[in-house]
Amino acid sequence: MGKFIALVILGGFLAVGLKKLRITNETEDFHELPENESEDHRKWWSGLSPRNQTIAICSASLLSIILIISVICLLTPVENSTLLGLNFNPSNGFVNADYTDSGEMIVCIANNTTQCLINGSSEVNATVTITSSDLGIYNQTIPLDAENNFAYNINIPKNVSIIKITLYATKSAKKDRYINFFIKKQ
Repeated sequence: MGKFIALVILGGFLAVGLKKLRITNETEDFHELPENESEDHRKWWSGLSPRNQTIAICSASLLSIILIISVICLLTPVENSTLLGLNFNPSNGFVNADYTDSGEMIVCIANNTTQCLINGSSEVNATVTITSSDLGIYNQTIPLDAENNFAYNINIPKNVSIIKITLYATKSAKKDRYINFFIKKQ
């Protein structure tokens, strides 16, 4: 939306500048009027050719738009979220991965698999928790090692075909981050 507004403003200023170029005869007659030469700023402005006036208007407009966008960018906080990553290795029982229409990941495992190792990484002093209502796990903390990696072994019941898991990473002074994914038996 902000880009659209900036483009509309820029287009308006450019239209004014181009209109000023088109009516050069009228502006030259206007600049020759004696009452306009009584003020210093009008003398300076009337001394410029219509082309230079157009360039000045367009330059001032562009500079103003750049300043407005810069101020908006400085005042808009940058999202600083906690790092959280997952690693899915075939040796941990995972066969392949896919995504749902809503962008959530589906990790496929062999039909006879009863255990999977979920491993990943976060950052120093972060707290990683796992939740899966399908497995009866609620906000269980996963410890991080010295290199900020984690590993969690999941026991999968034989009668379950798909499991939803959510990992949360939290850290003070940072935005929380989470990853939703599904583990599905093939």
